[in-house]
Amino acid sequence: ISPLRALLAQDDFLTTLQPLREELRAVVADSPLRTSLYLEFLNTGSNINVNPYERFWPASLTKLPVAIAAMREVD
Repeated sequence: ISPLRALLAQDDFLTTLQPLREELRAVVADSPLRTSLYLEFLNTGSNINVNPYERFWPASLTKLPVAIAAMREVD
């Protein structure tokens, strides 16, 4: 929890995440795609998890190792 929270206008803070959590769960449930979502409010540490155990191939994390391997093969 941010120690600066006491210095900021409290109008900018959510008092409960439950309405947002329910809405996001409904959106994900209605989606035809496999979806996982994690949202964290950094100023409070509150978070929303939807389908946290869904597995995905982390394509954005594999680009660099694949490029390095390809360049080594070319070399």
